[in-house]
Amino acid sequence: MRYKGGGKGIGEIARELMVGTILEGSVRKAGERLRITVQLIDSSSEEHLWVQNYDRRLEDVFAIQTEVAQNVADSLKTQLLDEEKERIEKKPTENIGAYTSYLKGRYYWNKRNKESLEKGLRYFEEAIKRDPKFALAYSGIADSYNILVEEGRITRSESLVKANEAAAKALELDDNLAEAHTSLASLLDFQWEWIKAKEEFAKALRVNPNYATAHHWYSLHLYDLGRLDEAIKELKIAEELDPLSPIIHACGASYYLAARNYELATKEVDKALELDPNFAPGHYHRVWVYLAKSMFKEAMAELERTVPLFEPLSTSSKAWIGAAYIIAGRTQEAKQFLRECEVASAHERAEENTPHGTWALAIMHLQLRSKDQAFECFEKAFEARTLSPFAKLWPFLDELTSDPRFDELVRKSGAYERLPPNS
Repeated sequence: MRYKGGGKGIGEIARELMVGTILEGSVRKAGERLRITVQLIDSSSEEHLWVQNYDRRLEDVFAIQTEVAQNVADSLKTQLLDEEKERIEKKPTENIGAYTSYLKGRYYWNKRNKESLEKGLRYFEEAIKRDPKFALAYSGIADSYNILVEEGRITRSESLVKANEAAAKALELDDNLAEAHTSLASLLDFQWEWIKAKEEFAKALRVNPNYATAHHWYSLHLYDLGRLDEAIKELKIAEELDPLSPIIHACGASYYLAARNYELATKEVDKALELDPNFAPGHYHRVWVYLAKSMFKEAMAELERTVPLFEPLSTSSKAWIGAAYIIAGRTQEAKQFLRECEVASAHERAEENTPHGTWALAIMHLQLRSKDQAFECFEKAFEARTLSPFAKLWPFLDELTSDPRFDELVRKSGAYERLPPNS
């Protein structure tokens, strides 16, 4: 929908998406009938390679999808492999209402804020009520809990139970579903089961090598293990497959921050916010890019715009806000957030903390010249497996991660021992 009414020509759109052909279409719904117009356009000549109108019943939508995919392949003189034919002919559900709810769930899930994530979760649950055997919807539930815990919106223990149950159900219903294997792989990452996680990512990409989220989350797996160059390479594939995803570009900003390439980090942030000006993770990363470039005035102005997007603030959110303040020299504001975080942490178990909250607390302690307390944060996080070796990559932590105690902490945690020799 990004290009609807945007006034951009076919050639310009094709260049942005890095494609040679554009599939354009419109859908009109009247009662229980659909009228669909689809056209395949050559981006260089802007000539129509194929045009087709469909006037069908709503319940025929999956058959239309299959027919369109086959006609596009024929127009491009492309021979589909057997597994590709099987994938496009596969019906995810017989219930159109369930499928509609699932699509709405994914739409809100992609927005990545608390309200939208919870709304998306309700749509996935509604899809399952309509069709209890709808595997994709269970995968959506697993992914919702996955992101909610990452943002500190739900306890880790509660989230993992519900997410694992949903991912297991999805695979029980359809063991050949890339989304379900990706959901499980990401959850295994949370639990430091990196060998099993890598196996699940491999299954997902074998089933559907064009699933952008699988490439995105596999890049996070590599990043967690400190393999930054490989993570960036994998993320670029995700960006090529889904160039209109704000979260993938925001993730790219994080990787380039870790690589200390602030120019590319800025470009990724700009792209994410061009796609969605209210995208909270995009604004979050822009704050850190400014801080990394010592543009403290700009960072604080951006922070003021960003905080409302994260409300109500979780302990994790308060921690990184405090860290941003202290790096910018706003020590008093930072101390207030630190006190609030410490009060909250006294009532929370270590395993409920998020990686973002942990390193943010460590940054605050470090800037306040309390290096030992910063290491205490890391020790608790490693014990609870909420912080992996990726911390060594993050800017502002160099003084901690270059300390021999950090490598000793990683060694004691057994993190590296859990990896295969060539992982």
